[in-house]
Amino acid sequence: MFAARYMKDVWGKLFGLKKWFQVHRALTVSCLIFTLVGFVLVFAHVEGWSEADVAHSVLGVIITLLVCAQPIMALMRPKPAAENRWIFNWCHRCVGISAFILAVANIFLGLRLPHLNAEVGVYLMTFFCVGLVAVVALEIYIRCQKSKKGLLYMTFGFLVVLTSTVCFALLLFITMAT
Repeated sequence: MFAARYMKDVWGKLFGLKKWFQVHRALTVSCLIFTLVGFVLVFAHVEGWSEADVAHSVLGVIITLLVCAQPIMALMRPKPAAENRWIFNWCHRCVGISAFILAVANIFLGLRLPHLNAEVGVYLMTFFCVGLVAVVALEIYIRCQKSKKGLLYMTFGFLVVLTSTVCFALLLFITMAT
């Protein structure tokens, strides 16, 4: 998502395609592969459905379905000049952001599983939350550059990023406290 959001105007072309798109596509395929491998390994390790944390298990299935939907949607993507391209763009964006937000929330839930050492995970999630602060800063910068209306001019996307950051930070503190 980083390449698609922040590198469109910065990177040039490579082999006739925009570099940001090639990076975005490669990372999407990598995400799909890692998600499917992780999904299979978890079921093999647990030997079926886990009852340790049903919310974590159900979210894992939903996230896997969303991650699988992304490349399928991309295969049906209309041409850039197509009249209905905006529908694809919004669906692709919403599915991707939803999968990402649910995945992070599921990691926090996973940190609470009884058989895991959560200390390392808490440090990783702390690092992740710091990264989200950088994303919020980039969003503020982009909004201020695109609009001379100042900080009060915020879009829906920015509000989603900001709300997610606050929620993830709260989840991190809750996880660390328990």
